[in-house]
Amino acid sequence: MMKTNIPEYIKFEQAKSQDLNINGLLPIKALPRLLDALPHGGSDVHVEIHSDIDVNKRLVLNTQFKVSAGLDCQRCMDAYQHPIVSQLQFLPIFNEEQMELLAPEQEPLLLEDGKINLFKMIEDELLLSLPIIPLHPSADCSVKLETISPKASQFDILATLKN
Repeated sequence: MMKTNIPEYIKFEQAKSQDLNINGLLPIKALPRLLDALPHGGSDVHVEIHSDIDVNKRLVLNTQFKVSAGLDCQRCMDAYQHPIVSQLQFLPIFNEEQMELLAPEQEPLLLEDGKINLFKMIEDELLLSLPIIPLHPSADCSVKLETISPKASQFDILATLKN
């Protein structure tokens, strides 16, 4: 895949007046907060952003972000690559009062001086997509989980004393 320059900012009016179509790779080093959260780094982020106008004549950004995050499995403490795919629909807003007008499937995107900060939007979404407790799939983990047999209840003991 060819690396495409992803702009850090796009102007709201420009995005609304023309069909926005961004598709390319964003270097992981351009997202320092995400990089700090990944103990073993990560791949460059594949970014797809397409603009649309909804039925209320508002700009909508349909997005998809893909990255392979280098994390530590909390069961075995080995490093592993965790794939993250985030698909969201953002609606740029000018103030927090406009959040109430959004549909449940739309995420608010607060504009900064009439601009959309793409790097911040991508980084925030990927940080929210990280697992709370990173774990390998069970088959790939070096620690094998044992099945625990249920212990006898203290009431079972009482039942035997009664008989």
